[in-house]
Amino acid sequence: MIAKQVRCLDDGKIRMELRVLGLDALTNPQAELFRRPNKAKETTNCLGIIKPPMALKADDSSPFVTGALSLRLIVGKDGRPKGIEVVRHGDKSSEQLALSSVRQWMFKPATCDGQPIEVQITVDLQSSLF
Repeated sequence: MIAKQVRCLDDGKIRMELRVLGLDALTNPQAELFRRPNKAKETTNCLGIIKPPMALKADDSSPFVTGALSLRLIVGKDGRPKGIEVVRHGDKSSEQLALSSVRQWMFKPATCDGQPIEVQITVDLQSSLF
């Protein structure tokens, strides 16, 4: 089996993303080419039934400046958001308020065959939520 996509994360933030477009056979590949770097964590694709995460606590009573923005985050196995980053900008004050709010959210984690897994999601916040 060959991975079609590889993402390298650092503290939940994507640092590098690779996509395999084609393969050429090597006659004598070196084992070093296939060693996992130190501190790297290998994950596998779920081949079973995947259930996405569900927000359990996703509200905030603090006033937001109107606008729209998108956040990318990882929902951990414990249901806590991490690696939160802004992917579509509103104004800076809205971004900071949204980031502060989303850090407090809780999720029922995604599962693969009933086992909790980490997943990356995108959250779109519209002015009607502010």
